Amino acid sequence: MNALCTDSRRPCAWTNSPWRRGIDIAGALAGLILTAPLHAGLALVVRVVDGRPVFFVQPRAGLGNRPFPLLKLRTMRRPEEASAERAAVDEGEEPEATGLGAFLRRLRLDELPQLVNVLAGHMSLVGPRPEQPHLSDAYARTIPRFRERLNVRPGITGLAQVSLPPGQGEEYSRRKLRFDIEYIEKASPLLDARILLKTVPSIWRNRNGVGPETRA
Repeated sequence: MNALCTDSRRPCAWTNSPWRRGIDIAGALAGLILTAPLHAGLALVVRVVDGRPVFFVQPRAGLGNRPFPLLKLRTMRRPEEASAERAAVDEGEEPEATGLGAFLRRLRLDELPQLVNVLAGHMSLVGPRPEQPHLSDAYARTIPRFRERLNVRPGITGLAQVSLPPGQGEEYSRRKLRFDIEYIEKASPLLDARILLKTVPSIWRNRNGVGPETRA
C-alpha cells in the first residue's frame, strides 16, 4: 500500500479503510479483555475514593465534525465541590481535578474506557485527539487547516501525543495540528504501529506534565 498522501483534505486510503476498521475492532476487543481487571479495579477505586458517578461522558467532535459521547473515568470534582474550592487555589491549578483524578490523568488511565468508543466506531486506536465541539469550532476559525483533522476518526493516541509534551490552549493546538496533518498525510499500518509502541513510553516520560519533544 502506498501510504504517502499529498493532501490532508483527502486522507490516505488507510485512514478510512475497512482493514483498518477491522484492526481497530480487534485491538479494542483485545484491549478491553486484557485490561478488564484494571478497568474493574480503577472503577472500584474511583467509586470508593471519589464516589459516584464513576464514569464521565463529554461531547467531542468526531469524523466530519459530528459530535459523539467520549467516555472516561471521572477525574473531576462534582460542580458543587469544585466551586467551593476554586477561590482557594492558585491561578493555573485545576480545582476540578480530584487527587485521584490527577494521578489517573498523569498516566492517562482515565482514557482506557475509550476502547468502547473505538468499538462503537466513534474513534480509532490512532488518530488526532478529539476536541470539545465548541473548542473545535473556535480553533477552526483562528487556526488555518484545523478542520482537516476532522477528515479522519479521532484516536486514543496519535502522532502529536507521542511527539509533544502535554499542553493546552490555542497555541498548543497549533503545534499539535502540525503533527495531526503529518499523520493524515502519511498514515499507514507501519506508522500506526510505531505510534502505538511509543505511546506507553511517552506517557511515562510525560507523567509529570513535561517532557522533551520527540518525533515518532
